[in-house]
Amino acid sequence: KIDTNLDTIPFYKEVEKRVKAINKVKLGNLAPEIVTTSTLDNKKFDLKSYRGKYVLIDFWGIWCGPCVAEMPHVKSFLEKHKDKMEVLGVNSGDSRESVIAFLKKKGYHWQQVLNVKGTNDDNFVLKFNVSGFPTKFIIDPNGKIIKKYTGKGEDAFAYLEELMKE
Repeated sequence: KIDTNLDTIPFYKEVEKRVKAINKVKLGNLAPEIVTTSTLDNKKFDLKSYRGKYVLIDFWGIWCGPCVAEMPHVKSFLEKHKDKMEVLGVNSGDSRESVIAFLKKKGYHWQQVLNVKGTNDDNFVLKFNVSGFPTKFIIDPNGKIIKKYTGKGEDAFAYLEELMKE
């Protein structure tokens, strides 16, 4: 808990937002809402539309070497388990046009949303308290966060593989 006597300090508001985000993304909690038109086609996306399946939320950027290196694995994993899971990419730091060109060139077709800094609703990096890239969240079919991984995704894929056996 943050001392509210500090609320006159400009940095306080940013710290307060982070603390709220940390509390919202604890394991077992419902994943924060992602309802946005900050998509590649500007059509509305709602994370709740994936209820009933496991979801891998992948925070990434074209500028992030490890993120890009893991994407072929994300693609093959999704193709193998598309009946039980969905993937949501959350791009941070790239323009819509560069993301579209990159995904088309690589043949990646899963849903993407764009992180928009400076807004409360579409700043998914802040909402999910992402502090490094790549970061992956695994969401259960009821919308609850069951795992979070920052850095290389081998452990995330191993965990997902076990879930897919159930």
